[in-house]
Amino acid sequence: MALISLWKKELREISFSGLALLLLSAAFYVFLYYQARPGTIQIILGVIYLPFIIYPLFLLFQGYRTFSREWREKTIFLLKSLPRSGYEIVLAKFLAAAVVLIILMAASSTGIYLIISHNFTAVSQVLPPEFAALNWGAVLGWGLAVYFWLCGFAYFTAQLSSLTSRFFNRFRWLVTLLVFYLVNYLTFRLAGYLGWLFDWLPDVQHFVIRQTEEAAGLIEVSGGGLAAAALILLIMFVVSSLLLERTLEV
Repeated sequence: MALISLWKKELREISFSGLALLLLSAAFYVFLYYQARPGTIQIILGVIYLPFIIYPLFLLFQGYRTFSREWREKTIFLLKSLPRSGYEIVLAKFLAAAVVLIILMAASSTGIYLIISHNFTAVSQVLPPEFAALNWGAVLGWGLAVYFWLCGFAYFTAQLSSLTSRFFNRFRWLVTLLVFYLVNYLTFRLAGYLGWLFDWLPDVQHFVIRQTEEAAGLIEVSGGGLAAAALILLIMFVVSSLLLERTLEV
């Protein structure tokens, strides 16, 4: 129950910016819907996924803003007074951001579906015939997995940078930028070592082309890479939680 109450609080905090982005995305897809025609369908398909580029930036912004706002509005002292661990606070904030991300992605996916289905004939004439043979379950599944990981990575990277800067009274923006760079650098170095450590895990194979006898349509994902990716997010979550608890003690 404590985690749920914290999650509701964080959801209320992020709801305004999430709603504003949702309305902008909806307006964008309504505009594309009425502008889509055979002569413009190529341009429409070129920009139709633009909101999915904005959403990771939104998570990056929220990851930094979520704790900087707490200090600016002095609500961090309320969090300090609550009998809640750093893990609960960080998890509640992340879950609130994840819920908003899922809503945004669902709304955008609906807009894309409506535009393509309404102009299916024009779209089928523009896209190469290989698209019809794709195993869309595998393509979308792996695409969503990679996308969620990137969004989570952006969120926790910004959060780590924000929390680390709280240990300094001056040049916090500079510290934030330096930590942001170092986290990215160390993460990719760590990913290589973790991938080697979990190399014994079996690989995951999927055919992205329905004609399974064609080896060219096979994608093979390293099991060690998947374990390393999951462990990296877990490490970032734990470090953020420990930094928060240490910051509250300062």
